[in-house]
Amino acid sequence: MNKILIAIPVRALDEISTAWDKWMELVYRNMVDEGMDVKVETVVGEFYDTARNKLVDCAIENEYSHIFFIDDDIFIPMRGLQVLLESEKDVISFLAYAKEVPLKSNVFPNFYFFSIPKLPKNKVMKVDWVGTGCMLIRTSVFDKLEKPYFGAGVEVKDNLKGTKVSYKTSEDEFFCRKLRDVNVDVYVNTYDLCEHLCRKQELFFPSLNKLEEDGSIVYGEFFDVWLKEDEGEMKNE
Repeated sequence: MNKILIAIPVRALDEISTAWDKWMELVYRNMVDEGMDVKVETVVGEFYDTARNKLVDCAIENEYSHIFFIDDDIFIPMRGLQVLLESEKDVISFLAYAKEVPLKSNVFPNFYFFSIPKLPKNKVMKVDWVGTGCMLIRTSVFDKLEKPYFGAGVEVKDNLKGTKVSYKTSEDEFFCRKLRDVNVDVYVNTYDLCEHLCRKQELFFPSLNKLEEDGSIVYGEFFDVWLKEDEGEMKNE
């Protein structure tokens, strides 16, 4: 039976949305009711890369079969964990979108180009890089990696079609690059969309979003994020 650590990096306890907290309680209760062996662990007040590294160490030390990262502003689908498990991949994530307009997804077909704006629904697709805000990972994967597993602001120097490029990574790109180097594939499952919650800010466009009573914004509901058949598709796995 799978033993799964639900790993939540928390920036600050007083910033957690009440709506998110209530939703996660429902999602967790559903997992327990279905007989899943799950435990929640948080790391509070650390940078995302540091928090993720600590949570991975916890999962390994306590012999969990999987670690399931959920960020404290991501609304995962009900039964989302079950869906990702059924995909039977070493590393797999759900689709989500960044907190900015125009909308940008967390899915990158390769490391050097823009993220994919739209994806076909109900697919499992191999990609180079996907965000870790809702990602399921077999802990055996970390046997192949050297520490640190996650690193933010790390400089990447590479060649792109004969041109030297240099920039600093996010912690999720850093992780996906390490996976590529040991030939571990990364997948995205488009069964559903994760909603991304943020505090209202002046440069966002509230008319395009659903405003919560507490002044937060849920992304995704009013955006056309699914690729239609006549628009073409990314290649499925």
